[in-house]
Amino acid sequence: SPDGKVSLLPLPSRVLKEGEQIIVIAEDNDTYKPQTPHVEEVGPPPTFHPPQRHVEKILFCGWRRDIRDVLQQLDKLVQA
Repeated sequence: SPDGKVSLLPLPSRVLKEGEQIIVIAEDNDTYKPQTPHVEEVGPPPTFHPPQRHVEKILFCGWRRDIRDVLQQLDKLVQA
């Protein structure tokens, strides 16, 4: 910048002002050349269809003393 500050990785939206310079680090003199930016035309994104939810049945085999905690945790996860 004109005031002597160096900005590493400036935002892509940053516009150069008069008097500012760009420093390019490249492998050699032939690997980089300044060009006008290329704008790629893209179409609309695909339509998102959320997956259909379906009822699930779970069979618990055996018994645990903390089955109540397990079921409460399962209820919390299903609500999310």
